[in-house]
Amino acid sequence: MANRTGYKWMQMRGAASGFSLVEIMVGMVVGLITIIVIMQSFAAFEGQKRTTSSGSDTQENGLIALQAIEGDARTAGYGLLTPKGLACTSMNYYEEGVTAVPASAPVAPVAVVDGGAAGGSDTLVFTAATSPIAGMPSKLNADMQTAQADVYIDNSVGFNVDRDLYLVAAPILSPGVGAVETPCSRMGYTERCPADTALPEVACPGKAFLSASSPVAVYNSSDPNFFQAATYPANSGFVINLGSGLNGAAGFARAQYSVVNTDLVATDMSHMVARNSVVLSGNIVNMQVQYGVAPINPQPGASSQAVNCWTDARGNACNSGSGNWAAPNASDIMRIKAIRIAIVARSSLRERPATPGAACDATTVAPISWAGGPTIDLTPNDTATDQWQCHRYRVYQTIIPLRNVIWANI
Repeated sequence: MANRTGYKWMQMRGAASGFSLVEIMVGMVVGLITIIVIMQSFAAFEGQKRTTSSGSDTQENGLIALQAIEGDARTAGYGLLTPKGLACTSMNYYEEGVTAVPASAPVAPVAVVDGGAAGGSDTLVFTAATSPIAGMPSKLNADMQTAQADVYIDNSVGFNVDRDLYLVAAPILSPGVGAVETPCSRMGYTERCPADTALPEVACPGKAFLSASSPVAVYNSSDPNFFQAATYPANSGFVINLGSGLNGAAGFARAQYSVVNTDLVATDMSHMVARNSVVLSGNIVNMQVQYGVAPINPQPGASSQAVNCWTDARGNACNSGSGNWAAPNASDIMRIKAIRIAIVARSSLRERPATPGAACDATTVAPISWAGGPTIDLTPNDTATDQWQCHRYRVYQTIIPLRNVIWANI
C-alpha cells in the first residue's frame, strides 16, 4: 500500500514539473537571435523599399520636368521670325500705364541666364506668339515713325479688330558686331479709319489706326516718344500678329523655368510684372542648359542648320560674333538651333548612413550634367536638417531642336 502511494506521488510530481532553468535560458537566447534576424531583415528590406520608391519618384519628377520644358521649346520663336531674319532682340511696349524700355523686354526664341561656372542652376525663358497666323508677317506699305501714326500693311487677313496685338519690326539681315538693332514695338490692332478722312469709321483695308477708344487701347501709348526714336520703313518693316490682347492677355507667351529651393517653377513673364508662378515638379535641385550653335550665317538661307558647337550662356565660345552669349545679338540668336538640358532630380526620402551616427553617405560625389559638363552645385540644398549627401540623385538629359528657327532657314 505504501509503495503504491509513493508511486502515485511520483507520477503527480512528474506531471507537474516544467522547463528547467537551462531550458528556459536556451529558449530565450534562440528567441532573441530570431528577433534580431527578423529586425535586421526588416531594416534591410525597408532600406531597399525606400531606395526603390524614391528612385521611382525621382524618375517621375525628372520626366515631368523635361516634358513641361519640351512643350514650350517646340513652339519657341513662333512669330518672331520674318523673311529678313529675327524680328528684333528687344521690344517697346506699353501696359498698365507704364512704358517698357527695350532692355527690360528682351526678345528671343530661347534665352538662358547662366547659373555660373560653379554649376549653379540656370534659368530658361521661351518666347512665342499665340496667334495662328503669327508665322505669316505682313509687310509695311508706308513708313511708320511715331506712336500715333497710321499703320499701312499689305495684308490684314486674320487680324481681329479690337482684339489682337501686333508687333512692328524692322529686322536687319546681318546685324554683326556694333550694329544698331531696331527694337520692336507692340500695340493693339484697331483697323479704324482716321477721323480726318471722308471714310466712315469702319474697317479700312490694309490699314491699322491706333484708336484710344479701342478695347485694346490699354496697350497703345499716347507718348509720341514711345518708339524711342525707332523708325519702321516701308517694304523692309513688318507687322506680326501676336494674338489676343483681351482679358489681360499679353498677345505673346513668355514662360520662364527656374529651380526655386527644390522645385521646378514655371513663371508667366509675358507681362511687365511676373505673375502666375506654378510648381511643376518637386525635388528638382538643378537645371543646366547649353545652346546648340550652328556655323556663322553669311546670309539668310545660306547657313547650315546643323549644330556644330555647344556653349553655356556666358563667355565667348562657338566664335560668337557678339563676344558674349549672355546677351547675344540678332545674328547669334539666329544661330541657336537647339538646346541641351540636364535636369537633376533627387530622392524625396533621406537615406540613413551605412554606419549609424556617421555622416550621410548615400551620395558622396555630386553628379555632372553631361560628359565634360560642370559638376552640379548641390550645396544650396545642404542645410542642418537636409544634407545633400543624404539623398540619391539622377540626371535626365535631352536635346530639343528649335524647329521654328530651323524651318525659318535663316
